[in-house]
Amino acid sequence: MIGYDGFKHGRGSKIHVCVDEYSMPLSIALGAGNEHDSKRFDELLDGLEEAPKELYADSAYDTEAIRG
Repeated sequence: MIGYDGFKHGRGSKIHVCVDEYSMPLSIALGAGNEHDSKRFDELLDGLEEAPKELYADSAYDTEAIRG
């Protein structure tokens, strides 16, 4: 799979965005391309004004620590 920056295997950077039900951005985090997505989860939640009651996320964010 080729990412938005056109490279394979994590070169460049990743933009992580938390959006509402209308796709409006609520929180944004920038991470390294070779870093696992779940490493930026806490940073995204810290950027929110209030904690969500329900959350839908990509499978890359499905870790034991995040589910707990």
